[in-house]
This record gives sequence, C-alpha cells and structure tokens, in this order.
Amino acid sequence: MALLLQKLCTQRTSPVINLTRRMLAFGHLSRDASYDGLRRLEQARLISVRRLPGRSPQIVLLEPGSAPGSARGLQLGQRRVRQGQPS
Repeated sequence: MALLLQKLCTQRTSPVINLTRRMLAFGHLSRDASYDGLRRLEQARLISVRRLPGRSPQIVLLEPGSAPGSARGLQLGQRRVRQGQPS
C-alpha cells in the first residue's frame, strides 16, 4: 500500500490522493487490504486519511514529524522557502 501511494504521489507531484477503485486495481489490491493498509499507515503517522460516507478516501502523505491534523503534506517537487526570503 505504501509503495502504491508513493508512486501515485510521485506521478501526480502532489501529496494528496483520492484513492479510487481504479487505483486499487492498478496496484492489485483488494478494498479490504487497502483499508487495512491505510489504517496501519495512519497509525504509524505516515499518512492522514479523510473519510467521507460514499466517497473515496482522501490521503495526504505527511512530512516526518508533522502532526496528522496539521495538513502539512509532503511537497513533492518543491523546495522549502522560509518566510521573508526570496524564492
């Protein structure tokens, strides 16, 4: 599950993914296995998952050391710029 999420984030250059059935089929994962994997990755604080009834889960890959509720996702392909410094 973690490898599939990393691949999808790298392809989209975004830390946010809406995990659809088509993506699960691409990774050869069943719905049950994916939900178990999401739960385990969330407990390890590697991802944040937003679940809504009747919708695909929205997943954010988290930066190491960030809190799950802070929505500080990994910014793939972007460099970090400090406030007050030119980019």
